[in-house]
Amino acid sequence: MMAGNRPLLAGLASRLGLARPTGPDCIALGTFCHVAAALREAGLRRWTGPFDWIFSTPAMIAACLADGCAALLDSAELASVPPAELTAGAARQCRHPRFEAAYDLPTIFNHHDPAAEPRDAAALARAAERLRQALGPGRANVLLMMSERRWPEPELAGLARHIAGLPSRNTLVVLTAEGGATRSGWSVEADATDGAFRRIDIRLGVRSRSLGVRFADPADDAYLREVLPVIARAAVPPAAGLRPAACPPAEPAPAEPTS
Repeated sequence: MMAGNRPLLAGLASRLGLARPTGPDCIALGTFCHVAAALREAGLRRWTGPFDWIFSTPAMIAACLADGCAALLDSAELASVPPAELTAGAARQCRHPRFEAAYDLPTIFNHHDPAAEPRDAAALARAAERLRQALGPGRANVLLMMSERRWPEPELAGLARHIAGLPSRNTLVVLTAEGGATRSGWSVEADATDGAFRRIDIRLGVRSRSLGVRFADPADDAYLREVLPVIARAAVPPAAGLRPAACPPAEPAPAEPTS
């Protein structure tokens, strides 16, 4: 198979359902749109969740999980971005002033406007309901959060504690994408299990920075498509009384350049 055809074939397989896993759901938790796009291209995204196409933080995610996304869905909390203030060529955007102030975020909704578009509001409500069901009793999930920054450990620990208290079995994968690497690679920095909850911290070394839904260097997205299924298979949530196998890195993440 020619390498140039892989992204097209992966996307087609994802849309046809041919690459869908039979194990736990892989759910994007943000903190921006790239993680949902990457899961989709890797054939791991079964359905749209509420954090797929918005900006978020670990603390905001925890707050949304705590109230079932009620504040995120509350039309009284939302404010459309006027056409003259749209950024990055967006067709429509929406703000959540309380969340923006509380979590030091830019515009929350960068591709949709649930304040003005009934279709966007309905889609967001459906996404939140899917997430509530996925986090219910008897379900198992791999929750993937990706960022280009290292979040403060107390904030990540707070999100982890909330997820650990859910009735479902879950693995939280905290993926930190660090640009400037001379070659692609990933390494497991932490892998801990507590009852029905597991947290894995992974460092992903890439050459370029994210542009929002893709990396500046297409080779980085090609590499991410390859490693995400490996991570998803290894990040199996704990079963009752059983400790999962440690998540093995495919290869060590490259060291930061010294000059």
